[in-house]
Amino acid sequence: MYKKNDYVINKNQGLCQIADICLLEGMNYKCYLLSPVNNPTLKIYIPVKSASIHLRRPVAAEQALESIKKLQYRDIENIKNFKTKISEYKKLLNEGTTENLSMLVKFLYDREKELVKEPSYINILKTAETLYLTELGFSLGKTNESVRELIFAEIKNSDKE
Repeated sequence: MYKKNDYVINKNQGLCQIADICLLEGMNYKCYLLSPVNNPTLKIYIPVKSASIHLRRPVAAEQALESIKKLQYRDIENIKNFKTKISEYKKLLNEGTTENLSMLVKFLYDREKELVKEPSYINILKTAETLYLTELGFSLGKTNESVRELIFAEIKNSDKE
């Protein structure tokens, strides 16, 4: 169980702070009231009993650094069919795991110039980027821009190998 002021990852909104644990009017169960870091005016209620489905703890600093070092595509760059590719991107984004977000971000950074012509890809990939950078920035105590620089440096180093 999470406590008030804990930070959690909501797979749809990314890094959130638990603003309160409350009983909603007319409901007979407790809810977490989440305040997303990237959109603090938005309020999200998640039933405590289903928190394990919707929430997870942010990765630790070591895991964040490892995630940057292991940036990989899996098979998403080989999908040729447009609808299948969009569907796979959305699936990875909706699962909201650090690993899935890192794959989408790697693909975005390696192919950004090519993807400008495909706005439907860009929207999904930019959302993944925001969620990924915010989580890793929180875990590492860095800004999103600093995390982006770490990723680009890692990509550059892996290209040399």
